[in-house]
Amino acid sequence: MEHAHPPHRIGTRSLIAIAGVFFVGLVLIEGAFVVRMLQLIDTVEVLKARTVIFEQTVSELQESYLAVREELAEMTLALAESVEARLDAEAQLAELAGERARLAGEVSALSGAVARQQRVLEQPTVTDRIAEWSPRVARVSCTFRLGPTRTARSSGSAVATLQAGVPVFVTNAHIIDADVDLMPISCEVNVPERDASFTAPGVSIQIVQDRDIAYIPIPPNDRARMGVTTAVRSCDRAPALGDALFILGYPGVGARESITVTEGIVSGFDNGFIITSAKIERGNSGGAAVHVRDNCFLGIPTLAVTGPIESLARILPL
Repeated sequence: MEHAHPPHRIGTRSLIAIAGVFFVGLVLIEGAFVVRMLQLIDTVEVLKARTVIFEQTVSELQESYLAVREELAEMTLALAESVEARLDAEAQLAELAGERARLAGEVSALSGAVARQQRVLEQPTVTDRIAEWSPRVARVSCTFRLGPTRTARSSGSAVATLQAGVPVFVTNAHIIDADVDLMPISCEVNVPERDASFTAPGVSIQIVQDRDIAYIPIPPNDRARMGVTTAVRSCDRAPALGDALFILGYPGVGARESITVTEGIVSGFDNGFIITSAKIERGNSGGAAVHVRDNCFLGIPTLAVTGPIESLARILPL
């Protein structure tokens, strides 16, 4: 038979000790909790401070972004204005280039017109041609013996040239033989434009009867005063109908002291002669017919055929 034991009872001291231990534990736990709470509070304050800094930084970044964006907008606008200005400038340059090309064309056209006008102005006039040819034309007067006491005279014109390198005056044969088949005693050749003259004996004169041409040689002592150093410049090509010409000579009805000039055109061609509307009077025979444009010697005026209205003269080419 078992005996029952009485319940164990904790003593007061033990309870106090346990309570003290428990209290100390609570104090320790509370202290740790307070420390932790303080740490958390510090952490929160730090986070708050960092949040403020972060917000300030974000605000500054936003301000910087807005400033950069505004600056970029201004730069974009400036660039657009610059591009537009450049396009305007290029358009203006293109317009100026076109205007310059147009002006260059006008200047070129004006230069061409000025050059043509200058050439026209520089071209010798008919007056210049006459002044050039006049010193080559002479008055010729030949004396013939018709009998022991009778003489006759025949007059006309002549042109200075070279024949086989010898200075001569060429004229019509009918002036030299006076249409009477007589050789002259002598022929006086006078060039008023040079204020020079000489007398050639009849025996020195050469006549080409089948062509109505005669050559009067210039005596050696008189050649310098006559100034005949080159042959006449004959025309290289045949004249055309309508070509302008002038006649130089000493007709009996012309000027007494100077040469006489008549003008006309090439009117036709007949049996080797050039027909001209230029007036030829007695005394013009043997003179110079000059082509105006080409400034060349066409030949010597020879005779005139009288029609019902006016006379048409003949020029004998050499």
